[in-house]
Amino acid sequence: MPVRNSYHIKMAKYYSVSVDLAEDSSHTDQLTVIFRYLEENRPVERFVTPSTGHKGEEMADALLAFLNSVGLTIQECRGQSYNNASNMSGHYKVVQLGVTRSLKTSLTRKASLCPCQKKLSDTRWSCRADACQALVHGYDNIMDISFEFSTDIEEKSECRNTAKGLFDQISKPETGIFAEFWNTVLQRFNSSSKTLQSAQLNLNAAVGVLKSLKDFINEQRTKFDAFEEAGKRLTDTEEYIVEHRRLQRPNVRQQPLDYGHSEEAQLTPKEAFYAKAFLPCVDKLLMCLEHRLGTDSEVCDIFGFFINFPAMDSESINIAAEKLSAFYKHNLGTTFGDELIQFQSFIFLFLDEKPDDCSIEQFMYSTINDKDVRDTFPNTEIALKIYLTLMISNSSGERSFKKMKLIKKLTTHNHEPEPSHQTIYNVC
Repeated sequence: MPVRNSYHIKMAKYYSVSVDLAEDSSHTDQLTVIFRYLEENRPVERFVTPSTGHKGEEMADALLAFLNSVGLTIQECRGQSYNNASNMSGHYKVVQLGVTRSLKTSLTRKASLCPCQKKLSDTRWSCRADACQALVHGYDNIMDISFEFSTDIEEKSECRNTAKGLFDQISKPETGIFAEFWNTVLQRFNSSSKTLQSAQLNLNAAVGVLKSLKDFINEQRTKFDAFEEAGKRLTDTEEYIVEHRRLQRPNVRQQPLDYGHSEEAQLTPKEAFYAKAFLPCVDKLLMCLEHRLGTDSEVCDIFGFFINFPAMDSESINIAAEKLSAFYKHNLGTTFGDELIQFQSFIFLFLDEKPDDCSIEQFMYSTINDKDVRDTFPNTEIALKIYLTLMISNSSGERSFKKMKLIKKLTTHNHEPEPSHQTIYNVC
């Protein structure tokens, strides 16, 4: 990390850290560490890539040593985010445990109970979304080419058999239905993922994006007929592939003949595909989104009142202030509630100055600093700073390697073994 970045983090005081394993331009796993902090009253993200082993303890030691080398302390960290590697997040011999153990006793509970956006998806949604879109748009050409190869006697038999298998598969209406379904779903996931990776996004907005995405996925349960019609047009096939399976005889030993049970329902091919393939996909997506929302909601319940702060009554403000100050008792004073009530009257005077592209939380924090009233509202300034510093998503590692690819090109053109700190800072 350039010295200038470490200086800005120390000036911001509070920060969040995200540790991620991502592929670089040479498809090699690299460890990325992303810092999120406030710079010029706005949240920013900067990344570094310390060279370490892949064991949890080694990465934890390397992270702590790196923080010490640039003059940062783990005590000011207000959020930890890790990807889904087994040596990253968990309970035993992992980075999260190693970092948390280094915190002072008074801050350990705070670090373990302050979850933030994490758990990178196993799938790179942007790649899958582009692939599904290309498949749907070029479906006819793929069918024509695979059929041509499967009937070309000049091709090798292995090539013809592979092409025939591909043609038979994509000619099924089930394949067309899923192609249309996943294209619709992944386009929404891709757009939402890009928003969640924005350094300017705050937690309330992130939760709103995830809730709207969950509602969208839930709505797809009732749109099977539309996907079926589109899939049949795509494959130019009307009939489902009927699987003929031998009915199993009941086990008399385990289920005697007089044991009360109903016969297995005989489903049509459409009903079987809907119940055994389509609905499980929708339910799995909903379950994953619900799991992620559950993690985010724990933090949003503490800071969520900021989004409606100008319209809150005094009693609600006091309740929210008491809840937040109890969680951050080492950072916020006992007069936080009274301070917020006065701050509400203060911020009302400047609401007309709020830009359309600025969140209310960002605007309130910027107003405190622009009007130089930090001494009047010290606890409010600290609470907003911690809130805006919380890491939204650790998929920043995937974005960071786009920057690293540019750095690699600059290094190659300049014939330098290592890029300078100024080069890295300008690119980042």
